[in-house]
Amino acid sequence: MYKLIDMDLLAGLSSIFGINGLALKRDIENGGTGTGLMSPDGTQIGMLTWQPRDPGEAAAAVVRPKIALILIFVCLMVAAFAAVVAIGLRKLAISERRATQMSLTDTLTGLSNRLALQRRIDQDFYSKKRFKLLLIDLDRFKSVNDTYGHSFGDKLLVEVAVRITKIVGATGFSARLGGDEMAVLVYEDLDTAMRVANGIVKAIAEPFSIDGIAVSIGCSVGLCCTDNAANVTELMQRTDVALYESKRRGRGQATYYESGMLEAIVERRTLETDMRSAIDNNQFYLVYQPVMDLRNNKIVGYEALIRWDHPSRGMIPPAHFIPIAEETGLIVEIGCWVLNEACREAATWANDNHVAVNVSAVQFRSPQLLFHLTAALDKSGLPAQRLEIELTETAIVEDGEQIAYTLTAIRALGVKIAMDDFGTGYSSLTHLRDLPFDRIKIDRSFVATAETDRHSFAVLSGLVHIAQKMEIALLAEGVETEGQLELLRSIGCDTIQGYLVGRPERKALRAVARSGRSSTNSTKDQSRSPAGRGSLAQTRVDKPFVDSQQGIITDSPDAILAFTCSCKFLLCAGIPACAGLRHWRRVPRSLSDFIHDKSLSMNLRSRCIKRFPKKHRQTFVRHFVESSHPSCQIFAANPRAYHALEPIGRMSI
Repeated sequence: MYKLIDMDLLAGLSSIFGINGLALKRDIENGGTGTGLMSPDGTQIGMLTWQPRDPGEAAAAVVRPKIALILIFVCLMVAAFAAVVAIGLRKLAISERRATQMSLTDTLTGLSNRLALQRRIDQDFYSKKRFKLLLIDLDRFKSVNDTYGHSFGDKLLVEVAVRITKIVGATGFSARLGGDEMAVLVYEDLDTAMRVANGIVKAIAEPFSIDGIAVSIGCSVGLCCTDNAANVTELMQRTDVALYESKRRGRGQATYYESGMLEAIVERRTLETDMRSAIDNNQFYLVYQPVMDLRNNKIVGYEALIRWDHPSRGMIPPAHFIPIAEETGLIVEIGCWVLNEACREAATWANDNHVAVNVSAVQFRSPQLLFHLTAALDKSGLPAQRLEIELTETAIVEDGEQIAYTLTAIRALGVKIAMDDFGTGYSSLTHLRDLPFDRIKIDRSFVATAETDRHSFAVLSGLVHIAQKMEIALLAEGVETEGQLELLRSIGCDTIQGYLVGRPERKALRAVARSGRSSTNSTKDQSRSPAGRGSLAQTRVDKPFVDSQQGIITDSPDAILAFTCSCKFLLCAGIPACAGLRHWRRVPRSLSDFIHDKSLSMNLRSRCIKRFPKKHRQTFVRHFVESSHPSCQIFAANPRAYHALEPIGRMSI
C-alpha cells in the first residue's frame, strides 16, 4: 500500500512517538529512499525510509484493467477458435469416413463395391485367412433390361442384392462388381460355401415382382478357394474360369474350380484363334455319309459333315471345335462355308441325290441364314429341292413364332427341313404338328437298343406310325448291323444312315461326280433360269435390276414384272437383309402396304402394278398373295398373312 509523505504523515508519527513538531530533513539520503526525521529543536532523531514507486505504476494502474479485459477477450476468442477447429476437424473426420464408405459402397444396391472387395481380399489373403471367393453372373438380365428399361433393371438388381445378402448372412462379405456381376466371400468350409452358392442360384431363380410385373432370371456361380491360388490375381482368374465353366455347362448352377479347368480354357482359346484362319487356309473339308432308301436299296442322298485337318494337331473331331464355334459365333461363318461347299459339290453329281447340311442353333437364329441359303443355291446352281438342312431340337425350343416364320421362309425357297436327333433333349410332338418338317431323323440311341429293348422298339414303331400319318419322311441314324436294318425295314422306316450303309468319306463322291463339264454348265444354266427355279415367267432378265445399295433401279412395269418373276429378290447383296426385318414377320400387312414400304428401298409402285397387262397382273397378285412364289415367301417371311387379310377378290391395286 502506498502513502504520500506529507503533513498528515508527520502528524501521525508525532502522535505515535509523543513528540510534537516533527519535521523532515530537507536532504534526501540513502540513495533517494530516505531522509532524516528532525525534532523541533533541529536535532535528527531518526530516519524515515520508504519504497519508491515505479514511475509507470500509475499508468499501469490505469491500463491494467483494460489489459485484463483484452486478455480475457483474447482467451475467449482462442477458446472459440479452438472449439470451431475441433468441430471442423470432427466434421472433416466424419466426412472423410463417409467419403471412404461411399467409395467402398455400391450406391444402387448398398453392397460393397469392387474396390472394397479388392481391399478385403488383399487384406485377408495376405494375412493367411482361408476363404472361398464366389463370382455371380446374372443370366437373362440383359433381355429384361432391354425389354423394361434401365430403371426397371436397377430395381431388379436391388432385389437381387437383398436375396444374396439374406443367403450370405452377417458372417460373409457381399459385393457388386458392376453391371449384373456380384461376388461373395465365405469364410467357412467348402461344403458351406457350396450350400451358399447353390442357395444363391435357387434364390435368384425364383420369380421377381417389380412394379407389378413378374420376371424370371437366373444366375451362374463360380467358386475358388484360397488353397488353389498362389496370389490374389490367380484367385480371381480361377474363380472366373469356374464361372465360365458354369455358363458353358448350361447356366443356372454353381461350379467349383478344379485342376485342369484353366488349361482347358487356354486350349479352347487356342482352337478359337486357329479356327478364325482355318477357312482362309483351306483346313476345313467335307465328307459325305450316304443315305439309303429301304424301299429300293438305293442311295438317295448324302449328309455333308465337316472335318478339320489342323496343320500341327492333325484331325480335330467336330465335337471338339463345333461347341467353341457356337460359343464364339464363328459357327455362322463356318456354316456359310459348309453350305456353299456342299451345294457346289452336290451340283456336280450325276444324279438327283440330295445333300443334307447340319445347321446349328446359333446359325439358325442368325438373321443371315436366309441370305446364306439363297446365295449358296444361286452361286452353285443346285436346285433348292436337292438341299436339306438338319436342325437339332435345341434350335427350335425358344421363340416359337420366330422359328415358324424362319422355317416357312426356308420352305418357300424349296429347301427341305429335317429334325435331327429326334428323341433326345427337347423332343415334343408339338414340333411335328406345328413346324413344317419334311423329315425326322431318329437318334442312333434308339436304333442301337431296338433289338434288345422293347421300349426303344416301341418308340421306333410309334414314330414310324406317326410319320406315316403326318406324311413326314423318316430316317434312322446309326444303323450298323443287318439285324437293325431288317428291323427298321419291317416296321416301315423309309431311309437309313450308318456305317452299314457307308462311312463318311470324301472318295464316296467319285461315283456320283459328273464326268463332263458341259453337262454341269448346262444344268447350272437351267437351274439358274426362271423355269429352273419354278418361276412364273419364261422371260430372262439380261440386265440387272438390283443394286446392292439402291435396290430396284427401274420404274418400268414390264421390267419389274420380269424381275419379280425371275425369282431374284434375295439373290443380290442388299436385298437379303430385308428378310430379317422383324416388323414384316410379326405385323400382317396388306399387299398395298407391302408394295409401298419405303424401308425396303423398293421402287415398286401401285401405278406400276396397274400398268401390268391383265394376264400378268393376275399372276403377279395371286402368287404374291397366295404365297406360292418363293421370292415373296422369303421377302415377307409369313406371306400367308396376306392371303388371310387380303383375299384376291378384295385386292385394291
